[in-house]
Amino acid sequence: LTLSALEDVELVDLMAKSGCVALELGFESLSPKVIASIKKHRTNDPSRYRELIRRSHSRGISIIGSFIFGFDEDDLSVFRELNNFIKETCIGMPHLNALLPLPGSPIYRRFERESRLLHKNWEYYEQIPRQAVYQPKQMTPQELFNEYLSILKEIHKTGSFLKRIIGAKTLFTFGTLVTIQYNLQKQSAIKRIIAEKNQYKIIQTMDS
Repeated sequence: LTLSALEDVELVDLMAKSGCVALELGFESLSPKVIASIKKHRTNDPSRYRELIRRSHSRGISIIGSFIFGFDEDDLSVFRELNNFIKETCIGMPHLNALLPLPGSPIYRRFERESRLLHKNWEYYEQIPRQAVYQPKQMTPQELFNEYLSILKEIHKTGSFLKRIIGAKTLFTFGTLVTIQYNLQKQSAIKRIIAEKNQYKIIQTMDS
């Protein structure tokens, strides 16, 4: 579902009446410059995000909000800004992704032309990456990975997601159970990444 569809109040009412408990929405970024660069300005208006989230929550509909870090327009402030936005708007299920230049995609070909791909080990080209696979423009690859991991840990910790559930006022719905399960699964994925990251450091130390 596109964000612009939520501008139709009657449609949102009908979704709620039909039993809809959660919507997955591709916010992508809080930056109008990023939205323009990825050609989503027709459906995504960052100035309307808060109102559309409130509109859904007020009808008992939880939000799965997708965001991407690491665009050329992004600097390190993007992590703090998004962290605050998710907490303030009480998005229960934030789906956070580092920009991933998948093989064959236009952005992969552009990064390849610009010599910005760090390696072609497809093992690391995954939804929750274990390390950065390209050179960002306004941060180092390590900063991208570390800040990404940091916001994942902060957003999905138990106290944080429970506060957002209460703040969204969607308690006692099936969507609440979905939200809790979603965040617990993210916690498990984060623990795996941290364990693999530490193991990678140990291997590096042994090899040096």
